Amino acid sequence: SSSDESSSESSSQSASESASTSTSSTSSLGLWSVTCSDAVTLCLDRRLHEDFYDLIDVDSFGSDMKYTSAALHCLRFGGLLYATSTDGVTIGGHNPQRAWSMYGCHAYPVPSANEHGLRMLIGGVVREAALKGMRAQPLFSLYAKHGVWRVMFKCERSGRPQRDQDIGYATYCKGCGASDALPASQLDSLPHLRCGCTQPLQQQGANEVSSQDANPPGGGLVVSGPMWIGSLHCPHYLRRMKERARAWGWVRDTQMKMIGTSQEVSDLSRVLHTLAEECTVPGAPNYYTCNAIARAAGLSTPPRAAQFVNELRRKGWCASRSHVDPSGVKTDAPWEEMLAVAARVVGNMCAAKERRR
Repeated sequence: SSSDESSSESSSQSASESASTSTSSTSSLGLWSVTCSDAVTLCLDRRLHEDFYDLIDVDSFGSDMKYTSAALHCLRFGGLLYATSTDGVTIGGHNPQRAWSMYGCHAYPVPSANEHGLRMLIGGVVREAALKGMRAQPLFSLYAKHGVWRVMFKCERSGRPQRDQDIGYATYCKGCGASDALPASQLDSLPHLRCGCTQPLQQQGANEVSSQDANPPGGGLVVSGPMWIGSLHCPHYLRRMKERARAWGWVRDTQMKMIGTSQEVSDLSRVLHTLAEECTVPGAPNYYTCNAIARAAGLSTPPRAAQFVNELRRKGWCASRSHVDPSGVKTDAPWEEMLAVAARVVGNMCAAKERRR
């Protein structure tokens, strides 16, 4: 009946108003408080009451930076901020307007887009912190394959500006697949950037840029940025994480101790090791998949990532696996050297296979 509907609507509205105006539920010891207030309003209210926190986890949905910006208002100097993005469309370069409005960054659909997502998020938080007189430093960055980008920051009172070489641009050539970094201090050279490649990519994978979008050889560069091009992690903090894991029984020597399933233990071990390895490759805001390298080098089979990394190191270059992509490799080696090393690794692999026959 209409009276029942009216009563139901009234009851629903009262419940909604009660939930939206409810302040909080606090433990008897004052150790925790639960509230359904808007996150921005809550953070600004805490700031007005000079109630500052040592750790704030901004686990928001999408890419809205207003929650991160508000959280910085009530974060104690020296505190930790855990930022999040789940907006794969924007990070993947398919919504440039939102990338610019949220992160102040031009994003393009390139093979390293998932790592760029971490760097865009870092750049956005660094900018927001600077506006509030704080210096945000990434302690560790993590991409999860189900489409979540997370970065832990330590935010201190701004005693000195961010290093110029930590902010810049990432380039990618749609002709040959080579990529590089351009610090903001070298911005005047941006209009003159060219790639000397002579051959376009022959094929494309599911994660590669379409060859139909490629510009003529020598002029196929796209530039993403400005973004964070410094280290994604703090080596000292990663060492402390490993020590804490060992103290809690998660790590014994080089092996992971059972806390969850053996798969969880294995994943944790691999991630911590790879994050530490990534710290050894400075100024590399991109990674290369072994399949892409094999195509560019005209190889019938891709090199194994571990062997490829070891050979690059043996030649004196910095190199590591990428935690973002299991087949990804990060290195400071020039593109031509990477192709030559890949050919050598594949040749050795084929020779070893023949000997086993």
